[in-house]
Amino acid sequence: MPFQMQQLGLYYKRAFSWIDQHRDLFNPLQNEREENTANLYQTKALGELGLLCLLYQRYSVGDRESEIERSLQLIHTIWQHADYHERIVRRPEYFQLHTMIYVVLQQCAVIDDTYKAVIQQVLDQNYVIATETTPMRLLDRRHMLDCGTFHHSLPSYQELYKQTLLAHEPPAVYLTDTDVYAITHTLFYITDFGRSTTSVIAGDHLLAVHWLIEILLGVYLRRRNWDLVGELLLDCYCLHWYPDIIFTVAWECLLEAQFPNGSIPGPRFSVEQLAQMQDSQQVRYCFEQNYHTTIVNAITSFLIYQDLNGNTSENLKR
Repeated sequence: MPFQMQQLGLYYKRAFSWIDQHRDLFNPLQNEREENTANLYQTKALGELGLLCLLYQRYSVGDRESEIERSLQLIHTIWQHADYHERIVRRPEYFQLHTMIYVVLQQCAVIDDTYKAVIQQVLDQNYVIATETTPMRLLDRRHMLDCGTFHHSLPSYQELYKQTLLAHEPPAVYLTDTDVYAITHTLFYITDFGRSTTSVIAGDHLLAVHWLIEILLGVYLRRRNWDLVGELLLDCYCLHWYPDIIFTVAWECLLEAQFPNGSIPGPRFSVEQLAQMQDSQQVRYCFEQNYHTTIVNAITSFLIYQDLNGNTSENLKR
């Protein structure tokens, strides 16, 4: 059997378990006395944990798995701290991450929409909408605000997409890691993580996008960059397209790369550097280096498992 669904299911469950065992490290309030940059970093980690919960909620059937339930409980506990959710008003640089947390909790039915008016008031001041950023980040901003059904003045997805790197069909040979992250995330937002189709990626342009994703999968498999391999596979899911051979090879490599504890090594993780650390330092180092790659691949494996489970042969599209 070319693709073992049972292995894919165990893969995401092991990743869920590692995330659950380290969920306290996602708390951005535990190091309030540290520098603001460290605090913002952990806020980002909490936002990514929230994204996992949100996408799980969209596509799961029945009761939530206990790991997801405990993650939502953690996020809710943090949200209840006045110092946390008031940053939306006091610290504009936190606006998007904190609004994302609100959207996660509201759509997972943990809180109601009472706080929505506060966020809308900040939006109506026009600062957070007007701040300059890249076209991909504007897509991110629009996607998040649309998920929360907020009123805003951002351009349409079609207009924003026209300005992205992906829309210009760049030569693969020139792309940096940063460029590839911009490409993968553009597809996340323009497709609402696979929930919607878009006319801006169709016809010959869709074929060019397929070709680019397939080429990049081969490049990053060779580099053993499991972070970008996971994001590129998530793009395959978003496009509802699973390329023959490279898709199966990528998952076989990811299955081998997963550590026994369920985590997946990030691009900068070093076994040699880890060996030189004390136990307490090792825990923090493994979390900081591996949490993002583990969450990305947990999301990817869960969504693809849901998509292909029970109908693998018909859904694996060449």
